[in-house]
Amino acid sequence: MQSVSDDLHAIVNDICREQGVELVEIVRKGKHVSSVLQVFVDKEGGITLDNCVAISQRLSDILDEAFPDMESYRLEVSSPGIDRPLTTEKDFKRNIGRRVAIECQQNEPLKRIKGDIVDANAEVVQIDTGKKVVDVAYTSMKLAKIQIKF
Repeated sequence: MQSVSDDLHAIVNDICREQGVELVEIVRKGKHVSSVLQVFVDKEGGITLDNCVAISQRLSDILDEAFPDMESYRLEVSSPGIDRPLTTEKDFKRNIGRRVAIECQQNEPLKRIKGDIVDANAEVVQIDTGKKVVDVAYTSMKLAKIQIKF
């Protein structure tokens, strides 16, 4: 995996904001002809195929102009996926109302909490377990992932 330049990150971030989505991550993989530039985006309520297409078209045009000497690459724009761990306040806020499974530990044995995300602030996320609403500090989280409701 290759890091991306600050200039590239700034351009992609600006386009994402313009399109009403949040840039989650940029990953550059491979070299030369097989190089892939992956752009992961998200927004409250989730990303649609139309969002990805619009961002991809806009990015393709601007990146070709801004970086004419950049080696050829294949551009992929997508959501970060359901399996991506939640780590930030923004991640949790974007997923309010969705079911989450959290593994946490702080001066105690590992605890697993499952429930719906109620709210999030800079220090904690509130989870409705069905029995009560609990505050889980980010500092105690080992892993947090969205769960699919059946």
